[in-house]
Amino acid sequence: MFVTKKMAVMAAAFVTMAGMATGATAADAVSGHDVKVPVTVTFNGVQPSDVPFYVSIQTEADYRSMKGSGGVLKSTEAGTFTRTFNVPEGGDYAISVWHDLDNDGRFSMTQDYKIVDGWGTSGTVPMGTAPSFDDAKVNVSGYGTDVTIDIIYPKS
Repeated sequence: MFVTKKMAVMAAAFVTMAGMATGATAADAVSGHDVKVPVTVTFNGVQPSDVPFYVSIQTEADYRSMKGSGGVLKSTEAGTFTRTFNVPEGGDYAISVWHDLDNDGRFSMTQDYKIVDGWGTSGTVPMGTAPSFDDAKVNVSGYGTDVTIDIIYPKS
């Protein structure tokens, strides 16, 4: 069946109002004609801290830029936790996570390119290489999706 953006807005509003949506409200689902699609991310292996934990959700056009969706958590709990972020519509997205352990506002590396901060990404990324959009992409349906990301920290 062919689904238009207007039909997706109506469906999102119906699902939300019927109480079947997870983590979204009617205001989240419909704002004018904008669709907000929930992406629920579970983070595994997180270290507790009071430094920024950045979550970036980007389309291929916005990948590795300052554009996109997501948010910044000011502190983190140890272990596993889940948060929901909204994207404007369904499609392919890459989710990148950066835990700024030294709180310097940069993704830090040593002079020999060893990563100092915690990080993680969606998809399947080969270790030892920078992830490409195709490595990290996940498909978000018009109704949202759930993604699990393992956070990688440098070895002490």
